[in-house]
Amino acid sequence: MTRLDASPLRSAGWAGGGLRLSTRELWVFAAVVGLLSTFRAGYVYGLVNQLEHLPPILHLVDPDLYRNDWHVQQSVQPGPRLYYYAAIAALGRLAPLPLVFFVGAALSNVLTMGVTALAARSLFRDDRAALVACVLVGGVHSIDLGGATFLVWDYFIQASPAQPPALLAVLFVLQGRTLRAAGAAALSALIHPVVGLETGGLALGAAALAHGFALLGGRGEAERLEHARRLGYALAGVLALGLIAQYAYLGRVEQALTDREFFDILVYFRNPHHYVPSAMGWEPHLLFGALMAAAVFPFAAWRAALPPADARPRLVGLLAGLCVLALAAGYVFVEVIPVRMAASAQLYRNVWLLKWLALLFAGYGIVGLASGGRWARIAGGVGLA
Repeated sequence: MTRLDASPLRSAGWAGGGLRLSTRELWVFAAVVGLLSTFRAGYVYGLVNQLEHLPPILHLVDPDLYRNDWHVQQSVQPGPRLYYYAAIAALGRLAPLPLVFFVGAALSNVLTMGVTALAARSLFRDDRAALVACVLVGGVHSIDLGGATFLVWDYFIQASPAQPPALLAVLFVLQGRTLRAAGAAALSALIHPVVGLETGGLALGAAALAHGFALLGGRGEAERLEHARRLGYALAGVLALGLIAQYAYLGRVEQALTDREFFDILVYFRNPHHYVPSAMGWEPHLLFGALMAAAVFPFAAWRAALPPADARPRLVGLLAGLCVLALAAGYVFVEVIPVRMAASAQLYRNVWLLKWLALLFAGYGIVGLASGGRWARIAGGVGLA
């Protein structure tokens, strides 16, 4: 991957502002934003999804509790939540569960803000953009399409600790560190299979496509060999995630429902807000489309500021394109051609990754609005709107 020393903001005529923060200072800022975001809507314990998650965890802490409860006993069998339940129960033997959940939520938010700041700094080479993006991700709820698109959490659930390593996998892919990306995605997948496997798969898939295209268009033998090596790393990462999916989850789960029962009960009756796009309403889709359209302007300004050899715009574009394809598949294979595995993947969850990318570029655009020329102000104004 091409690495640049000059800020795209400055190279596009956007003033650098002279702000230079150490990595420690950036993390301190991220920690403050993360802690504040935990209380943004009022931290809660024992409500929402925790009502379903707490009984199995309490049973693992004290096996005498709920020992005859069928739902609890089913929940602690091998499945997508077992590792999460076991880890929280282990911590619950050392400290009160309310404290464990609060620390987990706060730490997840702090780590998400830290990765956000590092990602913005890596993309834009400007600490002001990193700070603004961090504030936007921590403070702007924006849309909730699919019921699972939160970027910060005012309560702790399984997806909370899986989010930072998933975003770290994306950051590593954008930096060209494919093997590290695979490791971060694997960690996230062991915490939450949908978040880790899908985010990691999309990021590594984008890297594989980018290097595949570059391999076909490579001009020298050394360049083609380098892209072939990185393509191999990306494909190996995707394969590793597939093995985790099979041996840690799919191969150990017994299907208690038939396909028809799965769609009738779980998809359309119990959780249409997670699975069925047409049940999510037109307004969230419209807002989501507006957010994506607005992000195009600062993205275009950033891309224009970089040398043609820089591979990061292609990576970002491929990642966003794969996410959009996942959303389309989430509609087709739930409502048009029902496929149980596709429905179980909850492909509409990937809205959260597109939202995160859009807010990163909104931060870049806002800095341009404050310090740039005409094109920068147009891009920044659209991003701010």
